Amino acid sequence: MGLPLIRSDNLIKKIAKPIDIPNPPTQREISCKLGISTGTVLRMLKEDLGQTYHKKATTHVLTPKQAQQRLDRGPHFLRCLSHRKLPVIVSIDETYLDLNEFTGERDGCYESPDKPAPIEWKKKLRSGWPGKVMVCMEISWNGPTSLYFVPPKAKMNNQMFIDLILEPLFKKDVPRLYPGEKKKIILHMNSAGAHVKDTVVKWLQDRKIKFITKEEWMSNSPDLSPMDYGVNSIIKRRCNRHKAKNMAELVAIAKREWKKFGLRQCRNILKV
Repeated sequence: MGLPLIRSDNLIKKIAKPIDIPNPPTQREISCKLGISTGTVLRMLKEDLGQTYHKKATTHVLTPKQAQQRLDRGPHFLRCLSHRKLPVIVSIDETYLDLNEFTGERDGCYESPDKPAPIEWKKKLRSGWPGKVMVCMEISWNGPTSLYFVPPKAKMNNQMFIDLILEPLFKKDVPRLYPGEKKKIILHMNSAGAHVKDTVVKWLQDRKIKFITKEEWMSNSPDLSPMDYGVNSIIKRRCNRHKAKNMAELVAIAKREWKKFGLRQCRNILKV
């Protein structure tokens, strides 16, 4: 049997032409233009043209200087994060947690023609000025470190970075995760202002702590930071399952969820 009358070769060609571009029209736009149903358009795309729709990956825009920097520094930087060195990498980053992320609400709800969802179910309320706190998280091949919270309204600077994060990290967490192997550790952090100040660099050098320098790190490269492409989003998604009424509850939930972050997850993220 041939094609159904409406799915003619001529009509297939009319659908194939406008979709062969970076930003194709929607199925509804195609159906309106050709005077056919969206269901017919969908069947022709799948069955007659073998097309599948792929959501675009969001990527950071790089300036020409940043693009050249990635080319220049990329090979050396990737050697710093090679599989041979992964077992001694400690990756660190800060992020903000706010009450808008601790609502316990899902992103959607179900409804049917017979039972429409109440309008309130279809809204996800967000405060314009939610309470928030900066938290520092680190992962390593041997597991996660402790969770470090920056005092509310405090601005992270070089001395605070040393006192609140680096000091406890290397006095408590590193000895726990790498007993007797502190000298092997390589600290992986981005080039945020507080990370690259001379006082921070000197603090690390005085203690003979190995770290990836500002000159080795590539700017605007969250795709190369395990904390950016993995840990932060996972923790925020887990925290969103719970509802926090205030900052104390937010901190308690974050600590509870962080304790569930296991060794296997750390290694899977670092290996990506």
